[in-house]
Formats: sequence, C-alpha cells, structure tokens
Amino acid sequence: MTPDAAVSPLSHRLAGFALHALVSGLPMAASIVLLTRLLGWGSFSEGPVGPIVFSVLYVIFSAALEAWAGPRWPRLHPAGIGHICFDVSLPLAERLERLRLDPLAFRHILTQLAMVSLLALAVLTVR
Repeated sequence: MTPDAAVSPLSHRLAGFALHALVSGLPMAASIVLLTRLLGWGSFSEGPVGPIVFSVLYVIFSAALEAWAGPRWPRLHPAGIGHICFDVSLPLAERLERLRLDPLAFRHILTQLAMVSLLALAVLTVR
C-alpha cells in the first residue's frame, strides 16, 4: 500500500483546490485587482479589505468552475492546469512535477507571473 492510498478523495480534491488557487486563481485575482486599481475602476479595489474579499471569492469560484467544467470541456483551458490540479489519481508531488514539466502549463504560469509583476510596477509608478 502506498502512502498516498490512505488519503481520502476529499483530501485530494482540497489539495487540487489549493494547488489551483496558488498556481492560477490567486495570480489572476491579483492581476484583476491591480488592473482595476490602475484604471480607477471599481470600489472593491480600494481600501484594505476589498481586494482580499474579491481575491478569496474569485479563487473559490474559479477553482470550483475549473473542477466542474475542466473535465467536461478540456478545450476551454488548453494549458491543462485544471486537469493536472484536479487529477485525483495522482499524489500532490506528482501534480507539482507535471505542472513543472508540462511546457504549456509552465508557460502559462510564467506568463501570469510576468503579468502580475508588470501590473504591480505600473500601479506603483502611476500613483
């Protein structure tokens, strides 16, 4: 029996949600908040609590949508991050390894990182 066989399916799903939140959901939520702050849109991007509440709700909603819609329509997300994050047949270490080794997923993660960094610099220099 492998060490991962004793882990429940609920634990696998929660690990998938956490992995999706770190890899895809949180960078996208931060990008949206930074972009709205840069453009001066939306009252949710002002103050200390608004961006946090928006980010948490966005991460939960996007992870749930990806877990539900990803297996049904795989062409909606060609990078396949959701498919890798929510694959319950793989242990968490294997999911991380696949995200690192898959060229499309790795390019997607690096693109999001660059986008968040550039938006943060733009927000800091404009205001």
